[in-house]
Amino acid sequence: MARLAAPDSHLLPYVQASPAQLSQAIISAREALGPYYPALNWSHWHQAFKALEPVLKLEAGQASMTPDGLNELARYLETVASPAGIDSLTSSINNAESPLSKGQSHLKVKNTYSIQAEVVESLNRVSFWRRKTKSALVNLALTQFLSQYPESQIPISPSQA
Repeated sequence: MARLAAPDSHLLPYVQASPAQLSQAIISAREALGPYYPALNWSHWHQAFKALEPVLKLEAGQASMTPDGLNELARYLETVASPAGIDSLTSSINNAESPLSKGQSHLKVKNTYSIQAEVVESLNRVSFWRRKTKSALVNLALTQFLSQYPESQIPISPSQA
């Protein structure tokens, strides 16, 4: 259920906001979420707003994010908070070369797996309280788990795959 705005405030669609109002909203979002995403610069925040086009809340002449908008922004930033995500966001901002052409030594691959709901809920809790991205936690857990299996160190030749 959507939260209602305070009686002395009103909602403003992103496309109707002035540049000054957008700046106010980005600044307020950075104040709230910035400590959890210190690697993001002004361009990253602006790109996130542009991608999400959040509804803004106007109170006493100041624009800010709605609580639901702030939650959506945090979820969005989770996807770009890893170095690969920040590189991707930066390249979309600057229309730069792809990360592969920059000579990165290893690729980051996104795969989808079926995970039990209880495990996902536990991951969400740890991610929230530890202020770590879910991807970082999953990578750490899998690395620790797979280190118990010597087979994880044996390369697979292309003919075996």
